[in-house]
Amino acid sequence: VPTAEEIARQVATLLPSPGLPTAAPSEEEIEAAQAALRATYLKPHFALVPSFLGDVPLSVSEVQCQLMLLEQVEVQQKQEEEEERKKRGEDHVQARQKGLTLRRTPVKIDALFKPRSQGAEGPQKQVQRALLTGEAGMGKTTLTKQLAHAWAQGTWGEEFKALYVLPVRALQQR
Repeated sequence: VPTAEEIARQVATLLPSPGLPTAAPSEEEIEAAQAALRATYLKPHFALVPSFLGDVPLSVSEVQCQLMLLEQVEVQQKQEEEEERKKRGEDHVQARQKGLTLRRTPVKIDALFKPRSQGAEGPQKQVQRALLTGEAGMGKTTLTKQLAHAWAQGTWGEEFKALYVLPVRALQQR
């Protein structure tokens, strides 16, 4: 896993820094940063994750992760529930929170950043970011390594100039 300093250097190559001239990086600088990232993600130790059944680590290409897209959706409230809410003295915010639920939809890795609508009738928008959440041991690190490894191989994420793996656990330990 790259250190925080290595990641910071690679990010600095591709992103302008506040207070500094905003000259765009040259094509050579971009290619060098991409090559450094790809080399990091293709290293054998990066592509290994702990095995559930033994001491021998597995390659991320041998592990399958099932992604679930969680979306907040509004549940239609019946008129009776609205009248009950008013009787109980609940405010609009409390009622709104109760009227939201999470919809779980399986999503394939290839479709993770494809345009999607935020509502049933809303226009489709490009996904700008994804937040991985879950309990310890649920596969967040494994999925992240899978995506980085596939990006480095050129088999996923060709629309991204760079993919940064930020090891939050390592940052928290500092």
